[in-house]
Amino acid sequence: MFDSLVFRCVTLVGLSVVAGLGEEKVGYPVVDTGQERCYDTRGEIVFPMAGEDFYGQDAQFSAGKPAYRDHGDGTVSDLVTGLMWTKAPGKKVTWAEAVANAAKCRTGGYDDWRLPSVKELYSLIQFDGLDPDPMATGTAGLKPFIDTSVFDFSYGDPAAGERVIDSQFATTTIYTATTMGGNKTMFGVNFADGRIKGYPAESAGRRQKTYGVFYVRGNPAYGKNRFEDGGDGTVTDHATGLVWMKADSGTGMDWKAALEFAEQLELGGHDDWRLPNAKELQSIVDYTRSPDATGSAAIDPVFAATAIRNEEGKKDFGQYWTSTTHLGQRGAGAAVYVAFGRASGFMGPRGGGEKRLLDVHGAGSQRSDPKAGDASRFPQGRGPQGDVIRIDNLVRCVRGGGVKVVAEGPPVEEPAARGVAERGGRERGGPGPGAAMGEGMARSGPQAAGGGRFLQRFDRNGDGKVTKDEFDGPERRFRMVDKDGDGVVTKEESDNAPLPPGRGGSGAQPGPGAERAPVGPQPGRVVKQVAKKVERKAADAVGSGKPNIIVILADDMGWTGTSVAMVAGDAGTCSDFYQTPRIAGLANEGVRFSRAYSPAALCSPARAAILTGKSPAAVGITTPGRGGRAQVSQKLTGASQLREFPAAEETIAEVLGEAGYATAHFGKWHLPGSDPGAHGFDAHDGATGNGGPGEYADPNPKDVFGITRRGIAFMEEQSAAGRPFYLQLSHFAVHTPTLARKASVERFEKLPGGTRHQDAGFAGMTFDLDEGVGMVLDRVDELGLAGNTYVVFLSDNGAPGGRRKATENLPLRGGKGTFFEGGIRVPMIVRGPGVAAGGVCGEPVIGCDLLPTFCGWAGVAVPTGIDGVDLAALVSGKSAGFRRSGPAFLFHYPHYGQGPLQTPESAIVAGDYKLIRKHEDGAVMVFDLAKDPGEKHDLSKTNPELVQRLEKLLAERLEESGARMPTANPDYDPSRTPVRRRGAGRS
Repeated sequence: MFDSLVFRCVTLVGLSVVAGLGEEKVGYPVVDTGQERCYDTRGEIVFPMAGEDFYGQDAQFSAGKPAYRDHGDGTVSDLVTGLMWTKAPGKKVTWAEAVANAAKCRTGGYDDWRLPSVKELYSLIQFDGLDPDPMATGTAGLKPFIDTSVFDFSYGDPAAGERVIDSQFATTTIYTATTMGGNKTMFGVNFADGRIKGYPAESAGRRQKTYGVFYVRGNPAYGKNRFEDGGDGTVTDHATGLVWMKADSGTGMDWKAALEFAEQLELGGHDDWRLPNAKELQSIVDYTRSPDATGSAAIDPVFAATAIRNEEGKKDFGQYWTSTTHLGQRGAGAAVYVAFGRASGFMGPRGGGEKRLLDVHGAGSQRSDPKAGDASRFPQGRGPQGDVIRIDNLVRCVRGGGVKVVAEGPPVEEPAARGVAERGGRERGGPGPGAAMGEGMARSGPQAAGGGRFLQRFDRNGDGKVTKDEFDGPERRFRMVDKDGDGVVTKEESDNAPLPPGRGGSGAQPGPGAERAPVGPQPGRVVKQVAKKVERKAADAVGSGKPNIIVILADDMGWTGTSVAMVAGDAGTCSDFYQTPRIAGLANEGVRFSRAYSPAALCSPARAAILTGKSPAAVGITTPGRGGRAQVSQKLTGASQLREFPAAEETIAEVLGEAGYATAHFGKWHLPGSDPGAHGFDAHDGATGNGGPGEYADPNPKDVFGITRRGIAFMEEQSAAGRPFYLQLSHFAVHTPTLARKASVERFEKLPGGTRHQDAGFAGMTFDLDEGVGMVLDRVDELGLAGNTYVVFLSDNGAPGGRRKATENLPLRGGKGTFFEGGIRVPMIVRGPGVAAGGVCGEPVIGCDLLPTFCGWAGVAVPTGIDGVDLAALVSGKSAGFRRSGPAFLFHYPHYGQGPLQTPESAIVAGDYKLIRKHEDGAVMVFDLAKDPGEKHDLSKTNPELVQRLEKLLAERLEESGARMPTANPDYDPSRTPVRRRGAGRS
């Protein structure tokens, strides 16, 4: 009687869950996965912050933490779900026996036990387990995917002819179709390897497949959905309290991009979407549906599911990423997915023969794919059943469910501390099912810490050596590794190769037993390498009198984001709230450009263009994301872009480095595929993204003062040695999230807000950045370098100008992510020898002009094929003699991105005129920027001759630049609800 009362109370607890939309009673609470650590494509990492790579994974959201009560009578109550379980599975039985024996079970004195459904049984799975190597013969160091402090569990017994992973448990859920070419199939949960797969419900021959069994009782509502279409592109499941995207992403992407997609999504008036964890996503599988039985995905028809063509060209439905990493003995390179179409594999007849594609595990299975890499490396799938590997999987985001954000995880463990089980004679660290191939493959031994990665990366044909044809990188790097100069890099040369200049490991994750590099910037270690590097540079540079050059690059600072009036005397062209006295001092000592443009409206393409002097279209990097995708609701498929910042492009650092300059880059890099050391920088912080190596709190928010101190240390070292230097300080401020010193925020909380700007936190962050600028200027003066040092301040693009910050860029129109002036016109100030103090220049200039200008200052040849021009005449106050011989400014974004305004478009600025062309429908807008800088008056309907001239010029510029263009989307469906994304690619 007492046990019955306890269970009834437990059931009530399990049925009351906060749904995220207010209190709601639910009968299907989803239990947390138990994953408490974060991972990238190789191994464990510290918890990323919002805006950083790999943010938004399983461990960073928690709800329904597992909780059990062992009654001591062979029963266990789940305090979250309201289900009661048998504690011990007993001996393995056939599926038919598992069904029949439920009626005979009397554990705990109860007579209402049942064999669970797959959704009931999956509620017990925990993703802090470790997937064994399929060839493992021992279990030392393994951890199953179930709480063994509560439930009895045993791995498969190799002595009895089983594999270690043979610990599958039976359910009542029968697949509506068949697997393996005709087998009746039951969905079972494997608590040894952490998967749901279809297993034989009936076995032919003498040997019957047997399963473990946990019986269940209570809460008959568990596993039954109650969906409601919200009419706004969302679907609410009142059974779980979760809210889902009605449509999916419409196109596949790797795991990192899937996390980004979720973080950037705005839909149904909400922006708190996340990539679902494994148990959340599995909760919406409809096991009564399948492609072969119902011609549909295994999901309720209230949802829209993108159809695909599978590996044999047959209509199918996709696999969907979860935020859950699938840990295995071979690393953290795989993540969990759920198959809403056939869970296919390549199988051949027993004894050999040609393999064919079969539905081997059934729609509704949960397996895992590599998080990154090239799926073409798995033409016959992977594993005993040849599981298809796709890597680019679909996404369906979720919100609600009463989740809490987890800000910090447990201390990061060394790989060796997690334990490694016996591997059946295989070498440690070899690639396998748990490792993402290609860029995501885990490394161990010498290759993790040294140059052996060279061979792993570039040996395209697997012959154990790298030729010049296979190598894709700077020629100087190949020569460095090819010790004997025979044009071939051998394994021995690769193993003994030094790391690329300034990389300090380049972010490679150590294998078991390797020493882990410290997390975050290591300025002391990097800067100390500089002296040795510059000794190899031109000897005559020391004492040559070549000027030093400092670039301070703000992130997302709008044209009116400082207290400097960009048009002299016009208070409407500076902030009415933010205070930047040191930047104002810089303007008083130099020249400000009232019509300075970033080469792009987003971060990564702008940074690549500034470094190379070429437009983003010419460089081949036009978005911070990957490009080449389309939702079914979009008319066009965005153009693909380069996956890596091209090594062949000459950067400012490389050009000046060849002239004897010491070069350094501290702060945000955010260019794909490499770090600053691969592009000419002697000292740097590595391949940092939006948040850098971590967000920083008071007294160093956004790492403003860390970046500044590292830059000052670099200046001091070069000054003492008499070497010219190029220093780029690329700040994370004033990009979101807003972080500032407490005192700085309090300073502005006491002040009345302006008409356009009122945010005290943002003002404090701007003030911190301004102080960092002042620290640099002060040290330049103190070192006696001011007479021979140019300082350039600018932003990478305009400030965000959506509905939340609609007034940020006024009087300019639009903001970041658009080609209106608010997105591309930025503050730019130059101070240095020969610069006209207090000057204001109204001539249009662009970030591509910096490289040729710096070449002029340094007295070196300008690389060919660039789009910028030397601004020496303008900075010296001789604008009357300046003539831009180069072409009109080209802006090109052939993608979809930030909200409804950011669709594929191109633009040119030619003198006082701008034309913006939308590629979806060919619509154009034309503005006279001299008379109408706010772009309120579109001239396209009143001046057709001007439109024709500008369109012709745009077409010529796109062709000259080799611009990649969007194409028609063959899957376009105008009836589908568009998915809005925040900050595509997070610039």
